[in-house]
Amino acid sequence: MVNDDLFYGNLSNTNKNIMNNISKKYSEVAERFMDSYYSYPSANETYSEVNSLIKRMNTTLNEETIELYESQDKNLWNYLRSTSNNMGITDKEYNDIEKFIVDNIAPLIVYIKDYWNRARPYQYAYMFDLNLIPYTTYSGHSASYPSGHTLETEVWGYMVSKIKPNKLSQINKVVNDVNEGRMNLGIHFPSDIQFSKEIFDYLVVEKLLM
Repeated sequence: MVNDDLFYGNLSNTNKNIMNNISKKYSEVAERFMDSYYSYPSANETYSEVNSLIKRMNTTLNEETIELYESQDKNLWNYLRSTSNNMGITDKEYNDIEKFIVDNIAPLIVYIKDYWNRARPYQYAYMFDLNLIPYTTYSGHSASYPSGHTLETEVWGYMVSKIKPNKLSQINKVVNDVNEGRMNLGIHFPSDIQFSKEIFDYLVVEKLLM
């Protein structure tokens, strides 16, 4: 068993540029979630999380769900645009939502990820000598904690629901599918997803979403 100091690694240049664009308002939010109160689970707890992911991957995936989850992973924005249009969201409305998330939420995510620098499930699995081989990921090349796809999709869902409140059940299904996909592909720990939900709840309560 390893200690708690297993880290993902260095930020890519792309993520460095994203992080450097964080505004003062959102950097203050990030600093709130850098408190030790929000630290990710210990190595012992993470061992259990890795095993839970292995079980998921062995029991919940089929050809249809793999195709869905991989499309969300490969290009979340194309997926959310198509889904939004199907709910009656115009391209202009969607563009405003995406721009807000890219300009504000993405830098917040990278800022917090860089601070905690949690290793990905496959890195822990290697250290634990457990057989977790994640599906190929186009987006999972940064630290694991919190899940960027989760927070971005939660914010997308919140903003779309303000325009189309009658589509709430469809919105919730999309959010749930994205969250499940991150775990079922072996890309994120359950605690990564939960941490993003806590950040999202704070953004809503503090009225930091448009």
